[in-house]
Amino acid sequence: MYEFMWFLSGAILYKFLSKLLGLYQLFAFFHEIQLHVIAMLIAASQDLEGAATIKHEMLIDASVPPEEVESLELIDDSIISSWKRASIVSLNRATPRSFQSLSTFETWEEAVDYYDQTVKK
Repeated sequence: MYEFMWFLSGAILYKFLSKLLGLYQLFAFFHEIQLHVIAMLIAASQDLEGAATIKHEMLIDASVPPEEVESLELIDDSIISSWKRASIVSLNRATPRSFQSLSTFETWEEAVDYYDQTVKK
């Protein structure tokens, strides 16, 4: 009878530990995916900012009036800021409900800080 109890307790413990390990692996996988998505968003943001800089340099070289260049620069900065906000909102909306508690950022700056802190570890 004791052997059966040991067997049963071992089977239950095995089932519990395997589920716990599976959850840990799932959360770690989500964390890695989230980091890669943030990395891609940061790279896209840098590309957008670089393209805007090149555009402004070309406008200056084309003798466009400085006030018009400044106005276009403000518009481009506003568009890039809106894109950053929208990308984080979209990322958080696309996160499954069961993982929403794992998402630790709500703004672009928080996402970049989260990425920097995690990658530097």
